[in-house]
Amino acid sequence: MVKDGVLYAFTDKSCIIKLVGAVKYTTVAADFERFIDDLVERADVHEVLIDMRECTYIDSTDLGILARITVSQMHKGAPYPVLLYTKDSDIGAILNDVGFSRVFKMVEHLEFDEVQLQEMARSGTPDQLEMAKLMLDAHQLLIDLDEGNKEKFSTVVDFMKQNVDSLSKKGVEQ
Repeated sequence: MVKDGVLYAFTDKSCIIKLVGAVKYTTVAADFERFIDDLVERADVHEVLIDMRECTYIDSTDLGILARITVSQMHKGAPYPVLLYTKDSDIGAILNDVGFSRVFKMVEHLEFDEVQLQEMARSGTPDQLEMAKLMLDAHQLLIDLDEGNKEKFSTVVDFMKQNVDSLSKKGVEQ
């Protein structure tokens, strides 16, 4: 099994996502975003279960990517994604701190059939501009999701906007 990363399985009208170990923007964010883009486009996926019981760390960029799932589910008219977590863990505190309890159905226990999970494909390191845009979008989504996140992430969003602008100008000049 994977030490740090994302596992998944598609079942009848459902997707199960399992986050394991440390989920960091430096290792999985670009591929995780592509995976989520594909997931939200699938009309055959009605329910999403995110198992975070074995996740030991998740950064704010990947939290923003996770938030895209619930936004997509709302637009589809589908139920909120179910987020399986350990309440008294550091992850539980982080999830509650960014307001996920308002937009995910957060549970500590859930009976479901075990399925064969596969590791999310990794394609390598994205370029700086792609990563800066991903980070900007993810943090902006966290702010849009919960007003309390504005204070937490507005400095990051301002910095990332400047970074995207700077990298864009460099790309145009080269």
